[in-house]
Amino acid sequence: MEVMENLYKNKFIPRLNTSFYHLPSFKSKIVKNYTLPIVIHREDDWFVAECPLFYVASQGRTMEEVLINIKSALRLYLSSEKVQKNLPEKLTYSEEDMIQKAIDLFIEYNLSDDELPEYFYKEIKIDVLINK
Repeated sequence: MEVMENLYKNKFIPRLNTSFYHLPSFKSKIVKNYTLPIVIHREDDWFVAECPLFYVASQGRTMEEVLINIKSALRLYLSSEKVQKNLPEKLTYSEEDMIQKAIDLFIEYNLSDDELPEYFYKEIKIDVLINK
């Protein structure tokens, strides 16, 4: 033991500062599967996708890109513990309600009197990793 202490003192062996190390979380993780409604429309050269249930939106240059981006945004939103606590067990919605909600949002926030875009409805499936 004395040899080790001398090595530490002379800085031949650095001491590990354990305050920088974090123990891994022992919370269990589960995967929840969701089927969610999205409404897509064009704005100039962009596709814009919205999930009117949660007021989450994203954009992309192509349809493939906007679908990847909206899924990523929804995963991030739904993985929040605060959101999970307030989320109902079963999500209920209709295509007509979701399109109407998207139209209402467009009218409320449209500052330039643009024409109402043509909306496309789609359901997407995502998996979300949840801490329990």
